Amino acid sequence: MTRLVLAGCFLLLLAYIAAQNGGVEAIEVGKDRTDLLPTGKEADGIIGDFVLRNKRIHALISANLPHRRANMAMDWEFVTPGCLYDLDLRGASNDQITLFQPGEQIGAVSYVRIVSDGRD
Repeated sequence: MTRLVLAGCFLLLLAYIAAQNGGVEAIEVGKDRTDLLPTGKEADGIIGDFVLRNKRIHALISANLPHRRANMAMDWEFVTPGCLYDLDLRGASNDQITLFQPGEQIGAVSYVRIVSDGRD
């Protein structure tokens, strides 16, 4: 059930981004693409996370990595893969979100992956 809630929220976020007058991109951050990571007070992106963006906003979804948690101020009891860690206007460097975990998602998930990169 938790996975369904998480997947539903992820799809809603993707639909919202796509509706913002422009195409949407979904990109897995690699070691050669760290420039895609958001910046700001609460920015918390690492290699392996996913960036969803259009011409106005970008969002960061945490990867399904061992021990992946939000920044140091968060509860360290549980991992939170597949959750929204950052949301900001592109270029604003003003991220204020620490963690949005739909359905109080905690613990391991089967996978976090890109189903469509937005080109279609």
